[in-house]
Amino acid sequence: MADPEIGTSFIEALYKPPALLPIAEHRDALLYIIETYPVTIVVGQTGSGKTTQIPQYLDQAGWTSDGKTIAITQGCRHDRRRKSR
Repeated sequence: MADPEIGTSFIEALYKPPALLPIAEHRDALLYIIETYPVTIVVGQTGSGKTTQIPQYLDQAGWTSDGKTIAITQGCRHDRRRKSR
């Protein structure tokens, strides 16, 4: 059974408003780069807002106004702690 102490307050403690995410300060530059180049690779720490905020920025900039869909892919990260053979 779930611990009654862990609930919405736990999730709220993890929540950050979008404007406070690290990606927010790069919004305009990201939109320019995505508009200018056919491929854009964004690298950042977990929780920086890459996969949650960029689609919203593109939607707000009108990228979906004509029915287009925005897709985000995530690359594979290898465990750097693997033992040497």
